[in-house]
Amino acid sequence: MPEVNPVNLFGQVPSDRPTFGHILAEDLGLWPFKLYPQLWIDPQLKLVEGVTWSKVKFGNLSGEMALIPEGPGVYFFTVEGRVDLFESHKFLFYAGKAASGLRSRYGDYLQEREGEEPEADRVKITKFLNYFQDRVYFHYSEFPQDQVGAVESAIKDNLTPPANTILKLKGRLYK
Repeated sequence: MPEVNPVNLFGQVPSDRPTFGHILAEDLGLWPFKLYPQLWIDPQLKLVEGVTWSKVKFGNLSGEMALIPEGPGVYFFTVEGRVDLFESHKFLFYAGKAASGLRSRYGDYLQEREGEEPEADRVKITKFLNYFQDRVYFHYSEFPQDQVGAVESAIKDNLTPPANTILKLKGRLYK
């Protein structure tokens, strides 16, 4: 069997986004998830019980961005797909906080997806936003600025999204 250029498995990489092409070729769509169900019942998650999350399809600046409030809050990205054998699937990929404003943070991710060089610890996010372009959703909810850190921590530290690199797991998994 002839060797296949891994980038071509996913279509042609746009010449104006070589960073994305490089990232894509390296990993060939490998998305490791680590699930810790013992953390899903952690009392810290009470912070997000009953919260109403708004959701927009991640995409362009026009329609979606106008819906997102300017105030502080917490957000997370999901990739949503469907396999005809099963109901729709949602995978939590990244959770973050926007202490200075949700709309501004959304705009930052649009720029990052469009080819700005990713920071060393954000390669997974850049890859994710490009790889799943038509299936990425941005969920958000406003919170007072003094609560965004605790709410973000509750989500990322207990639900362990794979693109979050700083998780407070040590000593919590085996009590």
